[in-house]
Amino acid sequence: MSNCVDLGEGWQGEYVPAYVGLNGNFEVKVSTNDGNLTRVFPVSNDVKVPWPLLKDRMAAFDSTVGNGLGDLTSMARGMLDSLATYRSLQGWGTTCSSIGQGVDDMVTERDVLNALNLGLVILQYQIFRTADPCLEMSTDHMSPQASWDHVRGYMEMGGAIDPVDLFLGLYGCDELDWGAVFSQTIYASMDRTILRWMEYLQLVDAATILEDVGEAFEFGLNDIIEWISGTDLLEDQYKDWIKGKFEIAGLPDTLYRYLNAGIPDNRIIAPAHNLELITADGQTAILPVRGMVSMDFPTVDVLDWDGWGDFREQYEKSTKELVNSMRDRLMIIAESVSRNMYLPPDSLNLDPTDGLTFMDEIRSVLLDALERKDEWLRPAIDAGEQQVATVDYLAEATKSLFLEKKYEILDRNSSLDDVTSSVAGQLLTEMRSSSPELDLPWEENFHSIEQAIFLDEGWSMMDSIVDTYELHAASLTDNFLNGMSYRSTISGHPSSFLVDIIVAMGDPLIGLGTMISDDTKALLNEISKGMGMRDDFMEVSIPRDDHFDLTDEIGRSYQETLDVEVEYLSFKDIGIRPTVLLTDPRSYVGQEGSFPQSHDTNLLEKKWASFQSVWGLVCSGNVGIKLSPGGDLGPIMPLTLDGQVPLTIYQTISILSGQPLLGVHYQNTNTLVGDVTTILEKIFRPLLDGIEVVSSGLQKVYRILENAVKRLLDMGTKILDTLSNYLQELVEKVQQFVRVVVLGPTANAVEAAAGLFGERTCRLNLFGLDLVIRTNPTNMAFQDVSTPASFSLSYRVGECSISVTSRLIKGSSGFGFLSNASLNAEDWSVYIVLDPFMDVFRHMVEVRGIVGGTCIELTMPEIVSYQELSFALSDIPGVSALLSNIPLPFPGLKGSVDAGVYVKMLDGRCDSPVINEYELNPMGEDDGREWVELYNPTDEMINLAGWTLQTSHGTQAMGSIGETVLVPRGRFVYYFTGQALDNQANGFPAEESIVLRDQNGRRIDSTPFATDYWNDERTWQRAQDGTDRWEFRDSTEGRSNGKDPFTRLDLTTFEQAFISAVTESISQLSSGEPSMETLADTLSSTVLHIIERLAADLLEREVEMGLFVEVSVNDYTSAMKTGLRMDLFVQCGTLGEMLERLGRSTASLTQGFGNPFQVVGIEPLSNDDIWVGLSTFCSVGLPDMVSVPGLKLEVQCVTSIQANLASLNALFGERSAGWGLRGGVAICGVPGYALPMLQVPSTSMVDIWICKASVREMVA
Repeated sequence: MSNCVDLGEGWQGEYVPAYVGLNGNFEVKVSTNDGNLTRVFPVSNDVKVPWPLLKDRMAAFDSTVGNGLGDLTSMARGMLDSLATYRSLQGWGTTCSSIGQGVDDMVTERDVLNALNLGLVILQYQIFRTADPCLEMSTDHMSPQASWDHVRGYMEMGGAIDPVDLFLGLYGCDELDWGAVFSQTIYASMDRTILRWMEYLQLVDAATILEDVGEAFEFGLNDIIEWISGTDLLEDQYKDWIKGKFEIAGLPDTLYRYLNAGIPDNRIIAPAHNLELITADGQTAILPVRGMVSMDFPTVDVLDWDGWGDFREQYEKSTKELVNSMRDRLMIIAESVSRNMYLPPDSLNLDPTDGLTFMDEIRSVLLDALERKDEWLRPAIDAGEQQVATVDYLAEATKSLFLEKKYEILDRNSSLDDVTSSVAGQLLTEMRSSSPELDLPWEENFHSIEQAIFLDEGWSMMDSIVDTYELHAASLTDNFLNGMSYRSTISGHPSSFLVDIIVAMGDPLIGLGTMISDDTKALLNEISKGMGMRDDFMEVSIPRDDHFDLTDEIGRSYQETLDVEVEYLSFKDIGIRPTVLLTDPRSYVGQEGSFPQSHDTNLLEKKWASFQSVWGLVCSGNVGIKLSPGGDLGPIMPLTLDGQVPLTIYQTISILSGQPLLGVHYQNTNTLVGDVTTILEKIFRPLLDGIEVVSSGLQKVYRILENAVKRLLDMGTKILDTLSNYLQELVEKVQQFVRVVVLGPTANAVEAAAGLFGERTCRLNLFGLDLVIRTNPTNMAFQDVSTPASFSLSYRVGECSISVTSRLIKGSSGFGFLSNASLNAEDWSVYIVLDPFMDVFRHMVEVRGIVGGTCIELTMPEIVSYQELSFALSDIPGVSALLSNIPLPFPGLKGSVDAGVYVKMLDGRCDSPVINEYELNPMGEDDGREWVELYNPTDEMINLAGWTLQTSHGTQAMGSIGETVLVPRGRFVYYFTGQALDNQANGFPAEESIVLRDQNGRRIDSTPFATDYWNDERTWQRAQDGTDRWEFRDSTEGRSNGKDPFTRLDLTTFEQAFISAVTESISQLSSGEPSMETLADTLSSTVLHIIERLAADLLEREVEMGLFVEVSVNDYTSAMKTGLRMDLFVQCGTLGEMLERLGRSTASLTQGFGNPFQVVGIEPLSNDDIWVGLSTFCSVGLPDMVSVPGLKLEVQCVTSIQANLASLNALFGERSAGWGLRGGVAICGVPGYALPMLQVPSTSMVDIWICKASVREMVA
């Protein structure tokens, strides 16, 4: 049998088996009663069977369409979210909408089918490089044929395609009516604009409000008014407003505020009036009282009246009436802006290939519209005035109160009493001065004169006093009422609060110009952020060729195309009619207690896109597909694969907007969160960016991960590069977020708030996702860290449930950020941990779980130290020139070939005791049968008194080891008294880990997090005593985990044997035409000669050993090279066994270079013993001209994939137990002495795996 693999322009990062060939003989046997007739017929030509290629492509299509996490679901959701958002920005579903643009029309069943069918077309081009024409897409803008032509044009261009831009193009969404957008901005900023206006009218002091209530709860505009009305701030605020009114009117305070200020108010001559007065001897005498007197009333400050402080109810009522009037005018302005003909639409460049999202496009054209705002905003403001003078409600209420309480305010009675007493005193003084002989006593006569003035019996003095007072009071009253009634005027404008604001602000656009400029940007940014949290923006890479490039085992190239037929989703044909249930925001209520339709009413922590509207979508059906080869590769067995791919979608469509949709009942967030509002304001808002990065990032990880599992089976390293690069980017984003946000004052505010509220839980819906905020959660208990708060986002995608939890943690080094995610479906159970600074876990990223019966594990980064002895043919003087003459297996590529052998041993711990092995799930009952083995790799005896073992899941059991002494190279098995270890769990972390602590509580060692689903005698153990590699295999309790370590090998003897073996074998390479075949013979002969030269005791040592062949392109200094390397190695076995089998495998390694499937026929020790590795590398070392002969210092950046033979057999339908794959991206060959912080032996080498993944069979 032969096979072809997808190669393209050289090796492109993955191998996919394409065809198997049939050749040889077939036998026909005829049996009769008279005898048997047998004839053998040869198959003279290769008959190619396209089964592997068709099966691979069909499986890829099935996983992206039928899986709830597949690209089809994600693409369709992003398209529908974007379409609904675009329509919302254009005013659909609001008071500004036209006929056919209501809430019912924002997302329709036809839109759903268009999105799904477009997704099917895109996936066909991505997977099959062609697509069945789709005439089931149509819009009011494009016919079915025009829609297909539009899509096909971009698909045939290839490259990175934005599905959202392509989808919106079908609807003609390439024009943007800025009027609707700015109208929405005005609506979104209405309360804040009104607050600003009220400040200019001196009704409120925003700065004081922000300072006084910024530490309190959420506030809307009415809440602020009510709050002011209920505090001592009201009186001062109200008086400031009164003073402001008179300042605008141009009245000095002496005219409206201070009564009777300045010189005496009046002078009169008191006519003679006979009164009975008392003389000094006590006798009475009738005497005339008269004289010149001054009336000097006391100064009264109108604003000193205590009643102003009791004006709460009227202030609140009048201010709210003014607010309502302002709101009405703003709504008129907003509607006028939305319909204003002076604001023409802008064109959007919805180019699916430009790398910009449609929200990026909108923001890019915003500036032009804002530069023209004078042309359309002023007419809209004029419309808002409606040419009708508005009532100043508070001024009218103030005038009414003043008239009602005028004499109280002006202190009339007290003023009259004071003046009466003053006049009486002046008259008595005059009498005593003019008639000293009478010696009139003061006290008795003063009261008599005062009483006579009050009684006013024919004297008219009181009338004169009252008349004088009333004259002054009337003047002040007129000034007060006129000042309250004053309205600013502008030519051509009626008196209104808008004119008052224009005059106060000095801005004819009443602040709306700046507000629209700033707030529109903020509105669009918030909408974009919400869509990013849902992972709505994605690019799809479309191959630029319409065919597959294939190559066979001898290097011949072919081109193959595929024919595909798809039954698209349609409402026309009842046979393929899907079920679509679409629930709009007026009816959709989501999960109990989640409140998807919400409105953030907090004015002080402003959100511009404050309205969240969510649709519910349930869709089910089948996608029929037929797939067959379409090229001409000679004799091909006719083969067509067909099937029905089930499609099940449970999704939400979510938008954020600045104004509500008509008929939707929104739940105010301040009534949702209750006592936890403070935490929302102080914690959630600053952490929102980080939660967005983590949530959307981990969703993408799941999608890449699913593809990675399959591509690893196809020996694909390209997907590892993609996954590694994305995880690096994700970790760097979270690290930057932690440095900027978490390590600042936010973390302290979180801790303080969490301490105040204790253990609390708050639930709400965010961007269509269920959000749970917890303070002091107890669902994660690590001894070394505390968790002040956690934020969990959960949602369902088809049959899959996803939960992402981000935690603010605090350890000994300060605050950090820890996230985990879980995904559960019928055949998925995956856990992801994101610990950007490795505060809790050993890695920044850990992924573990089961996918379709396959165990997966991924870590990032991973540090592996080891000792390696590597010999290459090029190390032998004179051999390099011979190798450079070998033709490369890739036509047209120039470079050099090398080959060699290596032995490797992982380093172990040598500075302290380690946990060497542990049993999570013993056979039968676990209670009292779980154990941990400790190993002492040091040269010293260690007393374990006071040492403990701590479990890290569930109840966190502690086990005291007791009085035990570990001798050098000794081991000790500790049994827990009860059940202490979790086999598997649903919480976080999902796995168990064990920590070894010394007598002072310091962490000495810990195991990786792991699970044990199988109730048998297998345990988790280090591959060899003390080494860093862990394996799950049969128990070695109390015994060594491996044979003699590599360090006991005589390296000098091995090196001499290699050089001698190469010297004897090199003649095969130098005689005749150099080729990959002669290289194979040379390498095989070298290995066999090594066996002959090594002593029997060396051949019994257990090591990891392999052969390698590499093709590279070097620079002229030989310091840098890049290329492709293929390895064949045995991970576990004796040196003699490995050399013997590797020697027989050199032909498969060299002649099938670059094609790992050529080694399937190798006879292994067992299918999981021999591994095939394929890697691309770029290496940097010292130039040959300056390097020391025999010393090679070279560091490589490697992307590699390794598979054991069992996994390769599985690709061809052969069931093999124990299959496994692993791979990743690493910096390899770093000398240990260059990394002292890692505390590895200086003589060791270190591989720094940026991303390391493994996939293995889940053994029952």
